[in-house]
Amino acid sequence: FLASRARAVLQSCCFQGEAGARSKERDGDMSKKNKLSTRRSQHAFNAEREKKLAEERRKKSEKREKTAQRKRLSGVIVKRKNKRGIKLKKNAVVKGVKIKNAASKAKARRLLLAEAALKMQLD
Repeated sequence: FLASRARAVLQSCCFQGEAGARSKERDGDMSKKNKLSTRRSQHAFNAEREKKLAEERRKKSEKREKTAQRKRLSGVIVKRKNKRGIKLKKNAVVKGVKIKNAASKAKARRLLLAEAALKMQLD
């Protein structure tokens, strides 16, 4: 009796697995994402999207160029400045000063600025 019961349970479990196997056979042993037609349409979609993005980038760059040209004509300075200054990493040695904290970083920055000012005076 227990053997027949175990066999019935196994068959019910296998029956559910066979349903998936049958549907796989119908699809031709390939998942939808790997089908050639799906790949083809996916490629076409990606290509179209890239064209649109490239067009948008081109329009934005043209707009930036026009505004920069307009600013140059009106006398507004367009030059961008580096507001953060020089990046000084911790434990680096600059002009004989090892950067450990904010004070040593400020000292190294002060020395670099003094050297830059000296160079500007010589030129």
